Amino acid sequence: MVNFTAKLQDNTRQEWLEHYVDYKALKRLLKPLKKGAPAKRASMMTSYSGDASDSDEEATAPGDLVGGLKDRLHLLSMAGKSLGKPSKTGRKGDAGESASLLASEEKQLRSRFYGGGGAAITKMAEEGLATHAEEEEGRENEEEHEHGCLTPDEVGQREVDSQRFEAVLLTELEKVQQFYAETITDLGQQLGFLKAQLRGDGNKGSQLALEDLTSWAHPMSEEDKRRAKHLAPKERELIETTLMRLNRELTLLENFCIINYTGFIKILKKHDKLMPSRPLRASVLPQLEKAQFFRHARLEDIKLEVTTIFADVFCNKDKNQAAAMLLPKRFRTNVDFFLLQLGYKLGVAATLALWVVWDCVVQVAKFGKPTIVTKMAFPVFRAVGGLLLLHWCWGIIEHFCNYLRINFVYLLDLSPKNVSSPRKIFDEAVNESIVYLTCMLLYYKVLVGGFPDWIPAGFYPIFLLVYTLYCLVFPWKQRKGIWWIVGRVVVAPLVSVTLLDTVVADVLTSLVKVLLDLAWSAFYVISGDFTRDIRGAPDEVPSWELSVLYSKVLAPVIVILPYWWRFMQCLRRFYDTGNRWPHLLNATKYAMAQTVTLFGAFHHVYYHVRGGKGGRVHPSLTYDVVWVMVTVISTFYSYVWDVTMDWGLGRPSKGFLNDRRMCSSNVPYYSAMVADLFLRFLWVNTLIPPGSGGLFSLPLYLNAFLMVMEILRRMFWGVFRLENEQLRNTQGFRRVDVIPLSFSTENQHEYRDPKNTNNLRVILEVSFVAGLVIFLSIGAVVVADGIDEGV
Repeated sequence: MVNFTAKLQDNTRQEWLEHYVDYKALKRLLKPLKKGAPAKRASMMTSYSGDASDSDEEATAPGDLVGGLKDRLHLLSMAGKSLGKPSKTGRKGDAGESASLLASEEKQLRSRFYGGGGAAITKMAEEGLATHAEEEEGRENEEEHEHGCLTPDEVGQREVDSQRFEAVLLTELEKVQQFYAETITDLGQQLGFLKAQLRGDGNKGSQLALEDLTSWAHPMSEEDKRRAKHLAPKERELIETTLMRLNRELTLLENFCIINYTGFIKILKKHDKLMPSRPLRASVLPQLEKAQFFRHARLEDIKLEVTTIFADVFCNKDKNQAAAMLLPKRFRTNVDFFLLQLGYKLGVAATLALWVVWDCVVQVAKFGKPTIVTKMAFPVFRAVGGLLLLHWCWGIIEHFCNYLRINFVYLLDLSPKNVSSPRKIFDEAVNESIVYLTCMLLYYKVLVGGFPDWIPAGFYPIFLLVYTLYCLVFPWKQRKGIWWIVGRVVVAPLVSVTLLDTVVADVLTSLVKVLLDLAWSAFYVISGDFTRDIRGAPDEVPSWELSVLYSKVLAPVIVILPYWWRFMQCLRRFYDTGNRWPHLLNATKYAMAQTVTLFGAFHHVYYHVRGGKGGRVHPSLTYDVVWVMVTVISTFYSYVWDVTMDWGLGRPSKGFLNDRRMCSSNVPYYSAMVADLFLRFLWVNTLIPPGSGGLFSLPLYLNAFLMVMEILRRMFWGVFRLENEQLRNTQGFRRVDVIPLSFSTENQHEYRDPKNTNNLRVILEVSFVAGLVIFLSIGAVVVADGIDEGV
């Protein structure tokens, strides 16, 4: 998990650096408290606060409803009794207030627990509370014994350290509040002046005060709107620029409020976990909630007014379009040597791709040569190609998230230091593409005699697999996070589920074809079949591919596993939250997908029934009808879930979109909904294990096409899924609904684009790639001349 200090640094605007909460300084003030913190008491308060580690992450709700409420009631009772006692230093004010608040919360929770839960739940609760009451006295004595482990001087020093922390915390709170008040006042006055200019009353603009909201927050008159629409182009451009600048400043200030509030909450939890005898949340939290930056109502009012003016003047009163247009998109206008390098390598990769297409498609159609699809090692290239396409798609997702200012690093709880920039991802992907296309081209041309066989054809797919394995592991600092998340997906539901876990699991469901080809590649290497290409043996279906173990057991298991993992994640989310909606319905979606796979897996058993004379066989119409019905229902269910739940669209009252969107145009949303419907019905073929026969069977060459289309569908699904999570916190993965938008804060992290100053290395890379292409060209020409002379 990512430390909050890294998140704070990543979302800090450099111009405002001194006005943010000094989270590091507050953590340093807590270090003396850690030395004397009783271990078991800290353990008990961990359950109460929900934060057990230094990762600053929110813990998932423990257990089922009854068990969680019993634990909560017991902890409240214990904490209330502990706080009700005077401390050894004689300080009782904060403890008494905290005990009162905890007693009130305990009373409310008991009322909820006993009130409407039904007789069975009430009985279970009473039995559980009675059991806890019997143990309460013993636990209380144990707590007093732990506190007695500290000397009076140590207890007094801890009180002093806690008071010092409280004083600094309140100072930081006042600092943040003061800066917010000054900044929002200034922005409000700027908006008031702009509105006065639009009304033709510039002299009054400078006299507008933020406190008098009615002076600028009322809607513009129709005459003012007509006047603004008929201004000169330069004046309209100036107004548009001013509104966009105001909106950007307001959004940055909103990010400032969110990140500071989160920091105060987390540092309070840390303190109270270390100092349960003197908790501060009860006294400081009310002050925090009274601060203007906590609710930032004025900021929302001003931001809404900016959007309204922009919509009236530039967007025909369409506030959704105005909100998206007001947020300036990220473009890079600077051209550096790195872009030259990337562009050159892209050109080389495009040349190799055209060469592969020409030799493997055009030449086949023209001269009747065997296509690469019919060669034994083609599944190896198809598997690696799927992984390579996924790498490209991740770079594209990052690019569009940055463009739309979707804070995917914050949403997915990624470490900013280990997230590569889109440019770096594209650079890695283009290098991998050059190696991939070169191996494919050499493999095919050696087999058909179009290139010297200095290196046997069978070594090229083996080299490609080794290279792919290397890229999946190194650099380990970045790759280890990916494998860690995949491991969490595999062990579901033994671990709590995060948004990143669900996204990775969903991606795995789209990689079924790739996983099957990877399994095939493993058998291809282990069985030694790659030596057939080395010996020049004719192509034929490997014997192990037709075996029961591979085709009837392993292949169906590989197809069904990603959906099983995602299904178990949904059940874990239901277990953690107690909410049937939407987790059980989401689990039903993946259960139906597994059902389709099972129909395909057992198709060879039920597809034919004996009947008629001579033991002839006939198709089982009932089996086919049921299979088709389940497939159509599952696919349509998944499509509706994509649009309405994952993307937050499909609201009839909003034109089948939604009231909040981050893209200024509606075309991408409608296009995505149409494309998803078409591709979902193509995707159903991935649920059918290979070799099952019967319905939905496709020619071999179309499998690669289906794999590509499904990965592309998952790519644009990911962008809209992250946009929806940014706007709505759809499934409750975050306790704070709003998160900061993605803005460049000029902080130095590894995922920021470093300036490439090593020009010599770039020149060497370019020279190597150019030499490789020249070598391939010369080799192909030499072989072609030899063939012509032989003829």
